Amino acid sequence: MPPGKGSRVAEEYLRQKAAKLEERMRSLEDALAILQVNTSTQPHPLLTKIWTTEEADSGSSVDATSTSAHSLINTLGSLHLDGNPQTDAACFFGPSGGSEHIIGHLIPLIYRTELHSLEPPPYGSHDLALLFSTLALGALVDPTLPPYNAKAHHYQRVARAALCLQSVFTEQSMATIKSLHLMSMYYGMSGIESNTELCYSCLNLASQAALQIGFHKDPSRWGFKGREAYEHRSYFWALNLNLSGKA
Repeated sequence: MPPGKGSRVAEEYLRQKAAKLEERMRSLEDALAILQVNTSTQPHPLLTKIWTTEEADSGSSVDATSTSAHSLINTLGSLHLDGNPQTDAACFFGPSGGSEHIIGHLIPLIYRTELHSLEPPPYGSHDLALLFSTLALGALVDPTLPPYNAKAHHYQRVARAALCLQSVFTEQSMATIKSLHLMSMYYGMSGIESNTELCYSCLNLASQAALQIGFHKDPSRWGFKGREAYEHRSYFWALNLNLSGKA
């Protein structure tokens, strides 16, 4: 069939015609099966499945397609809703859950700000430092990149620059603690022996910032609930585990 507008119309007509014929065929098969049950215990010859070579090949291709689709679903992961209309919390599970968390919690804070808004932005320099620290650590362990690659080092330098734009001692936040913690992990995995001291220094600084903002206390005392309270508790124990390993 030559290409063009007329061929597309004809193709759509043939597709609809085939769908109607397929529906009618299934109705006739169902009626024939009901009639055959009332007259005999054997299936009707027209309803007996005869596999040919082409059908077997198409069946294997369907199985391969379904298998690939199933593996694709597992790769993408799944979204879980807690069902509570008050919190409306959701959690993403799967291999890409970490990247989805970063995109959902860090990227919108930066790109959803109006250009001419007089209000202060909902993020600070330490949030940017956390974003670039995460990218640096991800690039460092990326199997498709060479070990100790330049991209990870570049992200780490940008994270350090963003962290210096805001005082670590007087303006701490959750992002400050996470940024320092990830920086310590980066220095510990950088493959440079002289970075060991920087690793411990960042970890100690993260623990001091956590104590100053009351990170060691129960978050329910400050009115945190749901996902936010869970993140505080879980990250406190993650930081405490690293401090115990350092000791």
